[in-house]
Amino acid sequence: MRRLIPLIEILFFSALGGCVSTPSTHQPQALLQPLPHTPTTEGIYHKVEKGQTLWGISKLYSIELDTLAKINHIRDVRDIEIGQLLFIPRYAKKDPNQKCLSEEFIWPLKGKVVSSFGQKNESVLNKGIDIHPTSTEICASRSGQVVFYAPNFRRFGMTIILDHKDGFFTVYSGLDEALVKLGDNVSRGTKIANMRHSSTAQNNSLLHFEIRKETVPLNPYFFLSD
Repeated sequence: MRRLIPLIEILFFSALGGCVSTPSTHQPQALLQPLPHTPTTEGIYHKVEKGQTLWGISKLYSIELDTLAKINHIRDVRDIEIGQLLFIPRYAKKDPNQKCLSEEFIWPLKGKVVSSFGQKNESVLNKGIDIHPTSTEICASRSGQVVFYAPNFRRFGMTIILDHKDGFFTVYSGLDEALVKLGDNVSRGTKIANMRHSSTAQNNSLLHFEIRKETVPLNPYFFLSD
């Protein structure tokens, strides 16, 4: 436990901000149709299907997430809709062996997002999202191992961090009861904690959730489908 503290101090300094069903397993379609904007290079078009995320699509075509977002002028990933066409540059090749949806992140909790990534709370930048729960069950957003647990981690309260073994980590903070222990391996969708539900979105009834690539906090909306 003690040797993990430096790692967590690097990974987790952020402002405080349900389990969903497994997305569709249909493979995406590539359509040769014009985009709303004129691309600057040759390529194909991908039609967004139910349950797909920008991150999953980027993995399918082996293209960097940021590159895919920039090419398609995506600033707010919540604007991605089923049926939307995304331009895939010619140099990005679809991997037929890539299981696009098997490694997708899922929402850890049913509830309403009350503070988004990049939003300032009391002059502190939010490096995740804060969710006011409508249920009490917290689930693993993706399969991984519990590499950190603290019943009262500084001002963040009870905290669990999962290592997904590919450079990604997820952080769950503001919990009331942990159902896992350090070193446990959990599958996506496994119940890992409980938290109380209140009718108002007070700080003591919010789940703070982060997705990080190594030490870099990323916007969870890139990874979570509606």
